[in-house]
Amino acid sequence: MHFRLSTLLLVVAFAAFACWFVVQFQPTVATGIEIENFPYNVNCPLTGIPTDASNANCYYGGGRNPNTYYEFTLSEHGFLNWIVSMPRFGKLNGKMLLVGRYSPINKTIAQQHITDGHVYEWMDPSDGDHGEHLGFDRANNRVYYHHHSF
Repeated sequence: MHFRLSTLLLVVAFAAFACWFVVQFQPTVATGIEIENFPYNVNCPLTGIPTDASNANCYYGGGRNPNTYYEFTLSEHGFLNWIVSMPRFGKLNGKMLLVGRYSPINKTIAQQHITDGHVYEWMDPSDGDHGEHLGFDRANNRVYYHHHSF
């Protein structure tokens, strides 16, 4: 059986596209990562985590759900020093503050209630569906970060 070169190229291109499509729309999840091995989402503006952080988790929604969630353990002092290096974030004040997070136990997206800690956010002034939310929870010394682009 003989196939024309153009037919073979078409089949190979279709197979490559199908593989890319499947991988592109799958979420990426990793838990308990040490900071030196932390895989950052290239579509997310947060490109660094403090070097003294530990026990990090990440979740990238991928495809039609381009949300990124990071969380890690860090001292309050370390968090306050780190947030100063990111002047785009503004501090929110309130009695109960929420930050989105990926729950590795339930394997779902949830809201982390922060009743004692710090919460900051940045919202794109030209696009209300694009923003970043960052919180520190004193109860467990955890930092929660959520980036969304629509």
